[in-house]
Amino acid sequence: MRYLSFIFDYICPYCYVMIPEIKRLEETQGFVVDWIPMEIYSDTPIEGVSLMEYLGPRKVVKSARLLEELATTKDIPFYLPEKLYNTKLVNLLTAYGRSWVDQGELIDEIFRRVFVYNENISDHNVVYKICLNLGVSYHDFMEHVRKESFKETTKRWEMIVQNQRIDMVPTLLEGDRMIHQGVCSYDELVKMLK
Repeated sequence: MRYLSFIFDYICPYCYVMIPEIKRLEETQGFVVDWIPMEIYSDTPIEGVSLMEYLGPRKVVKSARLLEELATTKDIPFYLPEKLYNTKLVNLLTAYGRSWVDQGELIDEIFRRVFVYNENISDHNVVYKICLNLGVSYHDFMEHVRKESFKETTKRWEMIVQNQRIDMVPTLLEGDRMIHQGVCSYDELVKMLK
């Protein structure tokens, strides 16, 4: 059995459009995927920041065209949010959810909140809805957050990111070997993994 690490950020639309490719690798090629969230913009306030102001109109417009094309090609719903949101709370939910739900379902649910429903994933009410939809206890999750129960998992994730000097997402690793950074097709991934 071969293991992959998929490093992503919940506010990264390129990561969102790569999810079907990574899931397909799991299903058809027998890979086991470790889903590792990271914060690209860790300084983002909880209320979010305007995407246009943060990245600039030119970059946003150019990216929006490409992303809409990719999403259409992959037949996934896509809406470019107006804001960038802080992802710390949902990263902790990902660490918590590893024991309770299928990681693919959890990741899909969080990404949908951003790129389909345009919701603020650092808002506790939104995280509560995510928990409700997945059948996990929001109150138990928040108790674990208060106790800092996820330090070991998040430290491991941080070490992987630091050791690999990952400065962009999405990134795919097999062990210590970097396979790819950025968006690509399923067929391209299969060729890289041979």
